[in-house]
Amino acid sequence: MRKLEQQLGSAIWLRDLSGYKAMKALLETDPRPDGVFCYSHPSAMGAMQAITECGLRVPQDVAVIGCGNVLQAQFFRVPLSSVDQNSAELGRSAGERAQSLIGHKMPRPKTILLKSKVIARESTIGRLRL
Repeated sequence: MRKLEQQLGSAIWLRDLSGYKAMKALLETDPRPDGVFCYSHPSAMGAMQAITECGLRVPQDVAVIGCGNVLQAQFFRVPLSSVDQNSAELGRSAGERAQSLIGHKMPRPKTILLKSKVIARESTIGRLRL
């Protein structure tokens, strides 16, 4: 793990080692998983590091998908598939909702559903394109 921390350096958004630790534990199970869904790109990066350290390949042995669709995901050694949560629309909607609360009584809770989509890249589909 110290090797991974040295490789990641001080970049804060890369310091989430939970994906690395969890993937190490998962790779010791029988049967070993053939795919993993990570809650964020930093956790997916850690999972991919653990997979390759064990001599396995992404996606041939273990497919990986992250959540958030950050710009950098397409530039990873194995481009990372991702769930795009429509962050721009989420921020716009939250901002409008916050503005509507200024100077008003607390309204009833409101459910707002936003469309998300899967961005398939090589970490799940290999070089095959959809």
